[in-house]
Amino acid sequence: LSIRKAARQFGIPRSTLHDHVSGKVNPGATGHCRYLSDREEEELALFLKKSAEIGYPRTRKDAILLAQAIVEVKGLDVQVTEGWWERFRGRHPSLILRKGEPLSQR
Repeated sequence: LSIRKAARQFGIPRSTLHDHVSGKVNPGATGHCRYLSDREEEELALFLKKSAEIGYPRTRKDAILLAQAIVEVKGLDVQVTEGWWERFRGRHPSLILRKGEPLSQR
């Protein structure tokens, strides 16, 4: 089975298959390393939800800064980015960020 046919048959990008076949990718390599444990992520998600419920919604930037603080306490030398936020949101789809609406005056 050629790389092109395998890519089409299994819905995998041809370049990805080529990289694996040619040895450019470690056989055991996986995606991004998780900075926070499952428990830390659950607690962060719960904090973000509870903050919103009591009237103090947090922004994406707040969430990234909180995650960065946790990472630094753990002693990891990494930068938490927007990409982390997107993956975090994918793992916690119930998190919804909304912009605050001003109260109307009568």
